[in-house]
Amino acid sequence: LANASAEPFFSAEDVATGSQTDQVAVAELNTRPWLVAFFEPEGVFLAPAEAQTRSTLLLALVLAAAVAAVAVGVAQLFAGPISQLTAVAAEVTAGDLTARAVVQTQDEIGVLANAFNSMTGRLRDLIGNLEARVNERTAHLQAAADIGRAATSVRDLGELLRLCLDLIRDRFHYYHASIFLLDESGRFAVLRDSTGEVGAILKTSGFQLEVGSQSLVGWVAQNRKPRVVSDVAADP
Repeated sequence: LANASAEPFFSAEDVATGSQTDQVAVAELNTRPWLVAFFEPEGVFLAPAEAQTRSTLLLALVLAAAVAAVAVGVAQLFAGPISQLTAVAAEVTAGDLTARAVVQTQDEIGVLANAFNSMTGRLRDLIGNLEARVNERTAHLQAAADIGRAATSVRDLGELLRLCLDLIRDRFHYYHASIFLLDESGRFAVLRDSTGEVGAILKTSGFQLEVGSQSLVGWVAQNRKPRVVSDVAADP
């Protein structure tokens, strides 16, 4: 205890057992010229601190586990819709244009899913329109082939005109069709055959149009070019 007044707290070897270290606290009495020393085994002295350390470590582990669980949950919350959208995109790429992304939220991912569904719908309509146009074009080509075969197989002009006229009307779904041929002078396009009652009347009356006149037939006969008019009432 020689340094007790200078160091009131210190460690010392237990003089009784010699096998342990004690923590020593020394206090000087005010009423007597004495020093009072308190000895406590170091294991007992440090036990509360060690218990506090263990509790702190355990709390830190619990907090770390909770934070990890929350992070995994948040990651799944964001990654789930993206994974689903990726799966739908793979289905569309494979050719299934009926696949649609499920819109679960109204955030950026929900906006992306809506945009993807809109794009898929437009793509489906575009492909459908293309298929319809291809089918229509195929039907027209088939009709043209049938007319060409008829032109090479029928020798009678009147029979050939009637056959071609019926094929043109039926295969192209026209409500009316007529065939004009130029006369010997080349000045007039003469109606040779026509569909319907009005067509029969015009054919019987010898209906003709002058080449180069202000009519579709006259214009085509003069210019030798096809002409398509969607509204004949508005065409000059």
